[in-house]
Amino acid sequence: MGSVGIVELLIIVAAWIVPTLLVIGVIVLIGRRGSNKPQQMMQQPIMQ
Repeated sequence: MGSVGIVELLIIVAAWIVPTLLVIGVIVLIGRRGSNKPQQMMQQPIMQ
């Protein structure tokens, strides 16, 4: 019974980790795309 509980915990943890990693990946991609544009916008006024 103890092993079953451990397996269930692993399944629950995996069920939380997988979507979390997906969300983090999406946020990172959006952050990179979003950070590139502001950096270019910020460089122009600084150069001027």
